[in-house]
Amino acid sequence: METKKYVANDYFRPNELFHINYIKEATSKDVGNYHSHDFVEICYVATGSGHHIVDGQDYPVRKGDLFIINYDMRHIFYQDESSDALKVFNVVFKPAFFDHLLINFNDFNTLTLSYLFKIEGLEEWNFAGSDLRLDADEQRALQTIFENMLREYNAQLPGYNNVLRGNMIELIVKIMRNLKNRSLSTPEVNEKAKKIDSIVQYLKENYAGHITLSDLAFNTFFSKNYICKIFKETTGMTIKEYVHILQIEDACHLIANTTDKLTEIALKVGFTDYKNFFSVFKKIKSISPQDFKKNAHH
Repeated sequence: METKKYVANDYFRPNELFHINYIKEATSKDVGNYHSHDFVEICYVATGSGHHIVDGQDYPVRKGDLFIINYDMRHIFYQDESSDALKVFNVVFKPAFFDHLLINFNDFNTLTLSYLFKIEGLEEWNFAGSDLRLDADEQRALQTIFENMLREYNAQLPGYNNVLRGNMIELIVKIMRNLKNRSLSTPEVNEKAKKIDSIVQYLKENYAGHITLSDLAFNTFFSKNYICKIFKETTGMTIKEYVHILQIEDACHLIANTTDKLTEIALKVGFTDYKNFFSVFKKIKSISPQDFKKNAHH
């Protein structure tokens, strides 16, 4: 089956990292598009029954089923011929919708790297690639969230992005509870998540210094090659690219909240070369540090 690749710009409105829709699925798998994408998708079956093909595996689906589709997973829904209409809520987002430090991250499990989802009692949850079958109470609670988000997204009233972010945090915390209770994660997935978390925490604490792979390997007890491999697989970026994001986010905070000179700020966040700081800042923020400073103090 031919696969179409969707990208964020196919769905997201300008300067947004979130989209929601509610659609009726086709009655044949040959009618729709077997596709993958470069964002995370949460699919909730609101009515009807049918099938969901994920990476070649066919799952029967019915009202109340919820699926999490990660970056580059191939999938398609289609309806049973004799069923009521198969209607699905689709929420698509980038992890950076919650936390700018997750820019370019593309896996549902990387949400654990955000302070928003470091929740006591839910430390061991992990998504290992299966659907969630919700009971009646869970269905009512989650369907209400999806309906509220769809109305908010379409109305675009002042502050709607903040409301959507709050709705999504509630949704994901409830999914986390479900994942923990159903024990869908595997020891391998949990162990990899812990390793990535330890790497990210070390980078967050030391990005302003001169971090070397040798230092990172020594302090996390993993080999340099292994660190590079699992970090790239999980986050979609290199260690250096992530360190630059940490540095530039800190620089933005200092520019907005201090009177320090840009050359001083560059040094504080770990750049020894101002030209490099300027280049990296503009690449990440699509604006020069000088213009950012003007806007911040306008």
